[in-house]
Amino acid sequence: MFFAPLQKITETDGRSSRKELWYFFALQAAVSFFGQILSALTFEALYFILIIWWAVCFVATITLYIRRAHDLGRSGKYVLLMIIPLVNIWISINLVFFDGEGDNQYGTRPIT
Repeated sequence: MFFAPLQKITETDGRSSRKELWYFFALQAAVSFFGQILSALTFEALYFILIIWWAVCFVATITLYIRRAHDLGRSGKYVLLMIIPLVNIWISINLVFFDGEGDNQYGTRPIT
């Protein structure tokens, strides 16, 4: 469950559950936290690896947000609205805290 968004990094079709989103956020936070500590202890030798990790997570997060928008019955273009200040807060709240109901045009409801 933690690595599911990394396995589906190129998939924008289908739906993702809130559980998948929260687990991926936890994985990102843990790797970043311990990576920062290790890079501080090793005089930033691991910092380059962290930059690659963050770039991969950025792409995985965007595709995960698109699948979360599908779960709410919205198009993936809904995620593009996140570039607008203050609107991005509302969209993030919707993607993180609300669940889609039943099956929709993007597929069956994800198993949580």
